[in-house]
Amino acid sequence: IAGLGLAVAVGLAAWMLAGEDSDRRVVWGVAAAIVVAAGLLMVSALRPGRSNRAQAVDVEPWLSYIDQKMYMTWAGPTSPLAAIEELGDTMNFRGDHGLIQRSASPAQRLADGTTFRVRSPAAPAAVFDGLEGSYVIADEPGAGKSVWLWKTLGALVGRPGTTPLLIEAYHWAYFRDPVRSWRGFVASRLQADEIGADPNTAALIAADPRLVVLLDGLDELYDLEDTGPDEAAALLAAIEAANPQRLVMTSRPDEYEALVGDREGQRFSGVAHSVRLEAWTDDQVRAHLQAHHDSRTRQLLADIDTTPALAAKERTPLWLAVATDVYTASPTN
Repeated sequence: IAGLGLAVAVGLAAWMLAGEDSDRRVVWGVAAAIVVAAGLLMVSALRPGRSNRAQAVDVEPWLSYIDQKMYMTWAGPTSPLAAIEELGDTMNFRGDHGLIQRSASPAQRLADGTTFRVRSPAAPAAVFDGLEGSYVIADEPGAGKSVWLWKTLGALVGRPGTTPLLIEAYHWAYFRDPVRSWRGFVASRLQADEIGADPNTAALIAADPRLVVLLDGLDELYDLEDTGPDEAAALLAAIEAANPQRLVMTSRPDEYEALVGDREGQRFSGVAHSVRLEAWTDDQVRAHLQAHHDSRTRQLLADIDTTPALAAKERTPLWLAVATDVYTASPTN
């Protein structure tokens, strides 16, 4: 505003000094104003330290805000995790099992790195702390991958030096930055309505080592019509190029193996470990239904005993919760 005022003042002065010729007054006045305005803009742009001041953003309040925003969205009282837990103990993998077992069978190895099988009641925080670097939770539909990720987020909220940020992988398909880097993608999600950071602040937060990205649903990006596999491969390439210190991903195993398998002789090295969630045994399913539900689930138990396909489905938490809900509401149908 001050620069504009100065330009106007100089223009008026030039206009008064231009004599009686009105045309010359106009030309001199406008020319002088333009020259002054351009000079002020150049001085402002070249002023030493300007770019440093623009980047001097305190990210601490933003990290605290992200921490609480993620908790309320994914793990708080009104979150999907809270809704799932209202179904009872089904999603908690009840049973007296060990925390992490190293897979003994080569057939159970998944892509690169070491494969672990995680059993209940393994705390997601303990898995996060027990595995160095990044890892992928790769298991079948309904095994509890997203729920495990939400519980990981809930465990990391409030932890000093760690700020979790959950990103759904399908957003990558709509990220159209010319470079399409991993850090740029994270920054774009920080600028979205959920967080609302400005571009400069988002870039600083995305580069902060305290930010831990939880990337949910790589397989859902893979399944997008036409371009899904290429988009998922591009996302993995961006992750590999950035090599983040910590990253947790979820995916179905077939899609993940297809992506990280043989890419022109190269193997994806973006994660160090693969985690499988241990399925329930038939005995655990029966014990759970008998212990936590009333006589209305007897028909479900009977159908599990006589229908192998149903029994196979009920070994995953999602299908067990759905079937319990359906049979409880309508046990004879």
